Order: sequence, then C-alpha cells, then structure tokens
Amino acid sequence: MQRKDRDAVLDLVNVMKRMYLRGLISSFTGNASIRMDDGILITPSGIPKWSLRPADIVKIDFSGNVLWGIHAPSSERRMHLAIYSVRNDVHAIVHTHSPYTLSLFERLIEYLEEVAEFQKIVGKIEVVEYAPPGSLKLARLAEEKARNKMVGALILKRHGVICIAEDIYSAYAKAEIMEENAKVLYIHETIGKRI
Repeated sequence: MQRKDRDAVLDLVNVMKRMYLRGLISSFTGNASIRMDDGILITPSGIPKWSLRPADIVKIDFSGNVLWGIHAPSSERRMHLAIYSVRNDVHAIVHTHSPYTLSLFERLIEYLEEVAEFQKIVGKIEVVEYAPPGSLKLARLAEEKARNKMVGALILKRHGVICIAEDIYSAYAKAEIMEENAKVLYIHETIGKRI
C-alpha cells in the first residue's frame, strides 16, 4: 500500500467512527469512500462500523473491480462510482442514515434554503426518489441528481443521506451540519411551539 493510500485509509476509518459515535450511522449501515488517482478506497460490506480497522478498507478500480482488500466492498459502490463519474471535483463521499435529516427532509430543505451560511458550506440539496439500496437504479438516480456542480448533498428517500466534497472531512462536516439543523428544527417544531 502506498503512503498516500495509507493516509487516506486512516482518514476513512476515522470518519466512519465519528459518524457512528454521532449517531449518523449504525453498526451495519452507512459507508464512505475517497477517490484516489487509480481507484477509490471504500468501506467494506458487513463489518460493524464501531470495529472498523485500516485493514478492513477495500480499494476498487473505477469499474468496481477489487484491487486489494480482505472484504467485499460496500454494496453501495455503484452509487459512489456513478457520482465520481460525473463529478471530477468530488474526491470523497459519505453515506449516512441520519435519523432527523431523513425524518424532516422536506421541511429541512425549505428551512435551510433561507440560511445563507448553510448554502456556502453544504451547497444545494437534491432529493432522490426511492430505489432499492445497492441497485443500479439507485446509482443512476443519484448520478443524475449529483451531476449539477452546485449539489453538495443528496437525500435518498426512505434510505439515507449522501454528502459529497473535495475531502472526506468536508463531506462528513456536511452530514453533521445537516443533522444538527434537523435537530434544531425538530426541537423548534415540538418544544418551541409550546413556549
């Protein structure tokens, strides 16, 4: 493994553990990837996120073939590859199952469109119609919505959230910011109205 890959692998493991600890994913949900010059580093399928180690990360080429790794790559690899194929400015993707963001996404998008700071950090949010997780149909739907260079996040109906960025920490930050704003919106709509 090259030093560049080794550093990126450590970043990927770190971000996955952060997402798990923040409640953005659970043990067996969510995934992330980093685009390298010769392929992508991606989280494995079927490994609990809280126990993820650098040796668990898989490297695939841009056709989805495994270059190295001891596990199968994420079942969502098609979606990652599809997004990278239309966005040469994107070098990292995180896929969360953020509960507040998913529950309140319609009101959240409306609310966040009024927050100029948010637009600068996250960018445009697009909603992707439901398709089975890991399917080619989902990959194609996500690819179509991500094609617009203004898009920084996708909400996959009844499934999850995709955040894309130049680096893995920025992609993670987008997911975290969306979830925090969704929590604020939830508190305002439930407790705030009674005050």
